[in-house]
Parts: sequence; C-alpha cells; structure tokens
Amino acid sequence: MQRLGVFSPRGFARSPQRLNVLGWYHVLGAVMIFLMGNLLGVLLAPPPAAKAGIWDSWSLIVSDTSGKILGIAAILWIAQRAFVEPVGRPGGLGWNWRRFGGGFWRGIAAYLLLLPVLIMVADITSAVLKWQHAPKPPVHPLLTALASHPPLGFQIALILLACVSAPIGEELFFRGLLQSYLVQLFAWMGKAIGARRKPPASSTESMAPPQSGAAEGITMRPAAAEEEKSAAAGDFSLQTGPHPAVISADDATAPPFWREVKAPAPIRCRHRWAGILITAAIFAGVHMVMANGAIDWFPILFLLGIGLGYLYERTGNLWADMTLHASFNGVSVLLITYIGLPKPGHP
Repeated sequence: MQRLGVFSPRGFARSPQRLNVLGWYHVLGAVMIFLMGNLLGVLLAPPPAAKAGIWDSWSLIVSDTSGKILGIAAILWIAQRAFVEPVGRPGGLGWNWRRFGGGFWRGIAAYLLLLPVLIMVADITSAVLKWQHAPKPPVHPLLTALASHPPLGFQIALILLACVSAPIGEELFFRGLLQSYLVQLFAWMGKAIGARRKPPASSTESMAPPQSGAAEGITMRPAAAEEEKSAAAGDFSLQTGPHPAVISADDATAPPFWREVKAPAPIRCRHRWAGILITAAIFAGVHMVMANGAIDWFPILFLLGIGLGYLYERTGNLWADMTLHASFNGVSVLLITYIGLPKPGHP
C-alpha cells in the first residue's frame, strides 16, 4: 500500500474531480425516498406464515429491496442534474457498463488486500469485548434466519439482496452521492477559509506585469503555469480557475436546474480523506443500528467503509466499490450458511 501511494497526496494525483452542485437537500431527498420505498415494501410483504421469524425476514427483504429500487432511481435522477459530467464518466457518478470489467477486477483485488486487515480488526474487537466482559451483541435478524437453515427460496432471495441489491443501492448512495457531496463541501470550505486568511495584494505586486500564457494574447496568474501543466496531464487538483468541464445555462447540453457553475474549489487530499472518513463512519453507524446495535460490527464496517471510499476516490469507478462490497457480503453469507459462524458484517 505504501508503494501505491495510499498514504500520500500523490495517491489522488490523477483522481477525477467529480464536479457537482449537490446539496444537503439532495442527500436528504434520497433518504426520504428510500424510506418511502421501505414503507411500500412492508405493505407489499407476504402475509404471516406459520414461522413468524421467517415471515419477519421476508418482510425485511421485500421492504429493503423496494426501498433500494426507488432510492437507486432517485440517485440516478439527481446525478444527471447535479454532476457536470455525465453519470457514466469518472468525473460524474462513475457508473458505466463499459467500465464493469476494470471495476470488477479492481474490486476483487481490493477485497483480497483488505481481507487480512478486516480479519485482524474483527479478532481484536472480539478480544476487547471479551476482556471487558461485554454482553454478547445481538445478531442481525436476517443472519439469524439464515443460520436456521430456511427454505431454498429464502436463501436465494437473501443472496441476491446481499450480493446485488445492497452493494448497488448502498454504494450509489454512500459513495456516489454522500461522499461526493462531502468532498465538494470540504473543498469549498477550504477555499473560503483560505480566502479569509490570504493577505491583500501589495501595490508592488499589483503593478507587476502579468505572465504570458501558452497561447498568444492570454494572461496568466503567477501560479497558472503549473496549473496549465497539471491540466495537460489530466489533473485539475491545482486549478483555481475555470474547470474544462464547466458549462453554463446557455449551453444546449446543460442539465435542467442549471444556472451557471462557477470555477470549482480545488480538491485537495485532505478534502477527500475527510469525506471518506465521515462517510465511512455514517456507513458503519447505519449498519450497526440496522443490526439492533451490534457494537462489534462498527470497527470492521468502518474499516470497510474507508476502503470503499478510498477505492472510489482513487478510481472514480462505482463498479469497483460494488464488487468489493458484494465480495464482503457474499463471504459473510457463505460463512453463516455453511459454517454457522456469525462473523462481524452483514449483507
């Protein structure tokens, strides 16, 4: 990981900017639509069977699936209007069928690299809880039903939920929507703080002749030469001027609700890491609540969230995150089904 530059700013040197105008209301709207889908699923769930536990699990599967279907549709609708670049581009949401192959193998490689660390964190968490004589944490109701060897149809439905529905819906929301919003938000906050701290230009600097740019007749700021070099290499992290993808309302290709997108705030390494860590904490917290407060899941899911967030920032390919997420869930389901060991993590 050190050789890959995971812990250095150069790791994000070629990362896409994902310029967007996402707001908190977009994130909240997606959550509300997901909850409405859950409520709809509860109403559509099959009637109670003889075994109430199995029926409760079927109800969870139906409600979760319906919520994710509506949530995915809402996120794609928002992304088409909030991202400057198209949804399938790395600078957009990064979800394109043409990039499935590369994303799939990157996700598998990331899972194999992350798996030993996840196992180590799970063992440390179990040892600490045992040392503290903490009560045995509850198990997710779906995993409880799965460990009781339910009918084949239920097992297939749960595998589809764990390896298809959950990775697609959750990665679109947590990484594609929430993390993209937070990274852009921290970039704008950093730009605002920097503007307040910047001293006023002296009269000597104001009288200095402007530097000439690469093209004749274009004047450039003192730092523009390096920005031009980085832009030529496809890296816009140093830019403070107009982004190449910026469009205005007069452009025929401008999405709806578009008035004008000004120059983006430069996204630094610290902005990306702040978005990754906060999104990972929310990701782990939400899953812990869904698991009836199983605290032993939080460390491993927080670490998984960091890996998913870093992979998304590094590649701009949601297929890589979905593959990593599906691999984690699939292995957890297989352990519960065929070995019966309740490991931390859930679909």
